[in-house]
Amino acid sequence: MGVTFVLGPAGAGKTTAIQREIAELSRREPQQRILYLVPEQMTLSAQRTLLNLHPDHGVMNTEILSFNRLAHRIFEETGVLQEKLLDDMGKSMILYKIACDHAGELRYYQASVRQRGFIGQLKIMLTELYQYQIGDEELRQLAESQPSDSILRAKWEDIRKIRQYFEAYTADIMLSSEQVLDVLAERIQRSRLIAESRIYLDDFSGFTPQQYRVLAGLIRRARSLTVCLSMTPAAWKQAEGTADWKELPANLFHETQKTVLKLQSLAREARVPYQLRWCQQPGQPALEALRNGLFRAGGGRYEGVQNQVFAQTMETPAVELDWLLHEILHLVREEGLRYREIAVVAGDMERYAHALRRRLALYGMPGYIDSKSEFLLNPYAQLIVQSLKAAWNGGSYDTVFSLIKTGLTPLTPEQADEFENEALRQNWRGLSRYVQELRERADWPQAQVLAEALDRFREASPAGSHLVRERLQALRELLNSLALAQRMEEKSQELQKEGKLLEAMEYHRLPQAVEEVLNRMEEALGGVSMDAREFSGVMDLGLEQCRLGTLPPSLDQLIFGDMERTRLEGVRVLFVIGFQDGCFPKGESAPGLLTRREREVCSAIAEMPPMDREDQQLQYLQLYTLLGKASERVYFSCCTGDGKGKLQSP
Repeated sequence: MGVTFVLGPAGAGKTTAIQREIAELSRREPQQRILYLVPEQMTLSAQRTLLNLHPDHGVMNTEILSFNRLAHRIFEETGVLQEKLLDDMGKSMILYKIACDHAGELRYYQASVRQRGFIGQLKIMLTELYQYQIGDEELRQLAESQPSDSILRAKWEDIRKIRQYFEAYTADIMLSSEQVLDVLAERIQRSRLIAESRIYLDDFSGFTPQQYRVLAGLIRRARSLTVCLSMTPAAWKQAEGTADWKELPANLFHETQKTVLKLQSLAREARVPYQLRWCQQPGQPALEALRNGLFRAGGGRYEGVQNQVFAQTMETPAVELDWLLHEILHLVREEGLRYREIAVVAGDMERYAHALRRRLALYGMPGYIDSKSEFLLNPYAQLIVQSLKAAWNGGSYDTVFSLIKTGLTPLTPEQADEFENEALRQNWRGLSRYVQELRERADWPQAQVLAEALDRFREASPAGSHLVRERLQALRELLNSLALAQRMEEKSQELQKEGKLLEAMEYHRLPQAVEEVLNRMEEALGGVSMDAREFSGVMDLGLEQCRLGTLPPSLDQLIFGDMERTRLEGVRVLFVIGFQDGCFPKGESAPGLLTRREREVCSAIAEMPPMDREDQQLQYLQLYTLLGKASERVYFSCCTGDGKGKLQSP
């Protein structure tokens, strides 16, 4: 039993060292249980790496998990009913219903509950409260610490009231995703799996108070715990012996210094020994000098001739992307690199994603953009949105033809245009009139199918109060009558034949994703009555929360991602694009339910999530860590303009 901290600067080989240790331990002691905890987005690459490192290319006694997957694993073992778990989508729906029902009781947010984005911000706030262990008593103290007529007091009282209603609604019925780690922390001491396991944590820069509770349980229960963190010996010398992590000065390694100090404190409380192990693997001299001098005064400096670090300035993002893809083609064709050995990251990949997809197709290059599609913009989602809107607005012209023009109704594009022209000419109004006109089109067999489907849906979806379960059944019947699942599968197969594997994967998953939204809504609100407009609002919220995450369809391809989300392994050349003011570090984030100043005021009473200054330090650390993934070369690029005539600073 004991805690080992594997420390070293970025690129020192820490991850490689513990992965080799895991592979060797797995081979030498096949009966020993091993748990390798990594961030969610790294689990697949970690599995692949361990399989390659193991002499038998199999790790039957090793599980690669994230914190949430570990929770579900322990729940299976200790008997927690996972059917009761409430995910983010269901939580958003319940919060919307609660906020609307109790809007009149709110002092500050009364007029905001139906505004777009409010429920998302409210969900983030509740998540932070759970993660940072801020309970009802702390919320009361936060509110009472402010003057009775202050805005901040009114905000905290509203947030506390909504959370009380939320917890009362979900009590003994379901468990929210934020409460999963709390239950995990309580169940660890009952787990035989944890007691028999050696546990390794990798690729984390820090943890929330909620995760520290879990780690405290792992320290007490597991056979051993090994934690891998990026930090230089000089940074540790600065932190060593500090009684309180809050006394640490702001620096690049502040988060990892805090993590080590907190975990050492937990180990002392559990009377578990701990030790430090340093890794130092020499790399390319210019890259080491770059990492040693990054964001630190008096850091590394390289004086000689080098071909490992490059910087380029372009006029616009379009020119930057063309330069990027030409450089990658040169590396592949002239220098023999594989696509999978090259990665591209940006401070804001969304700025490039659309143009990048077109250029990858034009250049014929395999590439995977690490992002999640906006589901609400999909034609399938729009058909649902417009159908529900028609139930409460009576079927306006815009609603009906937005539905028809999704391309998912039985009408052909030509028939849709002709029908629209006739509607404009005769000034049709109301869904019943459109249904009547469709039925009169005897020469259009497809129109009869659409008319029948819309009419049945209209009758089953009254504007007044109606059970959510029955509204969902009417929506399912509409989707089935239009054969949307079959249409999506046919489209997926067409795209697959054309070699568009990612698009094919998305179309294949659409019906399943929609059914998941409907199931979540039925579980959370099935027995509740809503009018058509409120039901439409909750459904919009559910579809907005839905994301179609995809995996790379092949191994040998380029990876494009952002600095915060993307995890890289086995990269020889790294491109950092869009490296300019406002994208890196990202500018001050838009305020949520609390402003930056309000968070600062409250941080004296309760530990709050990172504010802009701390978040900026985390971004610096993320870039520093990413640069350590490149073994041979790093390219930086920026633009002097945004392509629309506006100047940008590098």
